[in-house]
Amino acid sequence: MFNAVFACLGCLALLSQAPNESVTIRLRPAEISAIPRIMPKVIVVRPQSLNLKSEYPDTLTKIPATLKNPVFGTLKFGVAGSEKTIIVGVDEGEFNQPPRILVDTNANGNLTDDPPLTPYRTRYARHDGVVLNEYTVAASIPMEYEDGTKSLLTLNIRWLDPTDVRRSGNTHPILYYANYFTTGTMTLGGHTYRIALSDTLAKGDFRGNPVGDASGVLLLMDINGNEAFDGKGESIDIRQPFNIKGTTYEVVSVDASGQSLTIAKSKKTAVEIAPPPDLRVGKPVVPFEGATIDGKPIHFPQTYKGGVMLLYFWGSWCGDCQAEVPFVANAWAKLKGKGLSVLGISLDFPNSGKKFADFVKKHQLPPDQIYAGKHWNADIAVLYGVTSIPTAYLVDGDTGKVIANGEDLMGERLLPTLEKALANHK
Repeated sequence: MFNAVFACLGCLALLSQAPNESVTIRLRPAEISAIPRIMPKVIVVRPQSLNLKSEYPDTLTKIPATLKNPVFGTLKFGVAGSEKTIIVGVDEGEFNQPPRILVDTNANGNLTDDPPLTPYRTRYARHDGVVLNEYTVAASIPMEYEDGTKSLLTLNIRWLDPTDVRRSGNTHPILYYANYFTTGTMTLGGHTYRIALSDTLAKGDFRGNPVGDASGVLLLMDINGNEAFDGKGESIDIRQPFNIKGTTYEVVSVDASGQSLTIAKSKKTAVEIAPPPDLRVGKPVVPFEGATIDGKPIHFPQTYKGGVMLLYFWGSWCGDCQAEVPFVANAWAKLKGKGLSVLGISLDFPNSGKKFADFVKKHQLPPDQIYAGKHWNADIAVLYGVTSIPTAYLVDGDTGKVIANGEDLMGERLLPTLEKALANHK
């Protein structure tokens, strides 16, 4: 459980009221079992792109003899000036067969002596209905920093389908992103919070970019106590001051390993951001009012009392949302009139209301759609603390409580989740 994962991680540090006093917090690498509980709620995944080529990298010394048409690329990982050079190789093999993905995790230039990696497949549908396959491997890289601290940092490396538009021009790009965090607890102003550090740029250095206002490393804080990191109001770049309960703090320093963090009260000012609502399963949704693109008044959740309703935050411009369109349209076609209601909340751009309405009609999506024309600043999206789309909540219309959320409402899992909820509701 999330509580158990964070028990005894780091120390409980109390920051006193002295204006210049600082506190150092010890953190530890998150257990693999904790990572799924950290990742879904906040934008901490920023895939980095690496284009592979048929030319052998200068540091490559040996490859498996069984490779047929390999392509290679290298990425730098670790502290600037002493980074490891990680070689990635992919052999796509025969049509419709999983690729063979090799990663030089020990950074010795030899692709034959690293632990074997088993790719797992993800299927998704484009907005035109074509189903694509992606394959991802988890490559764990041992790290030792200048102070002697050791870590095992896992990079998720994703191979793209040959028909993916991102592979135009016969290129061989892959995506890689950090699948590691450090975690602990801190006490500020008498309140204790679970925290984590996220190296969003997958650099292997928790200090992030050395210059500029954005380091790329996020301090995540469970301020609302819902055992998750929700993003808006609960994540801050370590180079920015943050305000909790009226007091402004700042990160003074972070170790490269992410296992030591120093925080102090700040002379800077920052506006306190209210933490997002607790929308775990079993919790009540946040009421709001609005009108659909057809002029229908909405008093949420009362308008949908008596059934099961899907609250869906999305945008017609969003690639991930477009990939979900066939699943949403299919579920709506099968279950409308059987107790299911759907309310879409648009995060589309200003002055694109007609374009949005045409998109909804063309793809036979549920007609109840609220368009604000404020992009990420759409009032209802702000109210719900939405920081990524698509985001969905399945709500019991009688109780107004959440009965499902997250991945259970995406892709091929959407229809079975809705069918089960309707059966239980009856």
